[in-house]
Parts: sequence; structure tokens; C-alpha cells
Amino acid sequence: MKKLCLVLVIFMLLVSPQMIHAKPRVYITNFWSDTVSVIDMETDTVIKTIPVGDGPFGVAISPDGRRAFITNVYSGDVSVINTILNAVIGTISRPLHNP
Repeated sequence: MKKLCLVLVIFMLLVSPQMIHAKPRVYITNFWSDTVSVIDMETDTVIKTIPVGDGPFGVAISPDGRRAFITNVYSGDVSVINTILNAVIGTISRPLHNP
């Protein structure tokens, strides 16, 4: 049993070292300022404000917690935030509609 526990601990350290020390955070869209506020839940403080697309209005977090997807109403795209770096790492554009 001790060997199994040791193997599990080593596995967790190798697979996801950044998640072990991850602090609980909340991502809040700021519609009028086109930003997302990152709030540290332990201290109830804004630790970063991230510029995103025009009119952010919704957040989805990936199952592994490494990405936050922000829907931007007016620009019609999705900003992808790396939750470890707290920075936009890409934008998913909606496809153009051709009638």
C-alpha cells in the first residue's frame, strides 16, 4: 500500500506540477472595459486584468482548468486565456457566413 501511495504522489508531481500549487481563482468579465479580472479567492483581490475582445460576456473553463474561454459579444469571437500565465494565448474567430 505504501508503494502505491508513493507511485501516485510521483505521478501527480510529474503530470501536473503547476496544478499542485494552483490557487483558486475566479475569472470575471468586464463588459464595458473589454477585460477579464482574475480574482484570488483566498485574498479576495484582483491579481490581474486581462484585455480581451469587444464585449466579453461569458466564461467557460476547460476540464483540466488550464484554459478559460471568454465569449466576446461585439467582436463575435472567443478569447482563449492560459490560466497558469493569466494571458490571452489565442482567439477563436467565428466562421464567415456566406449566403
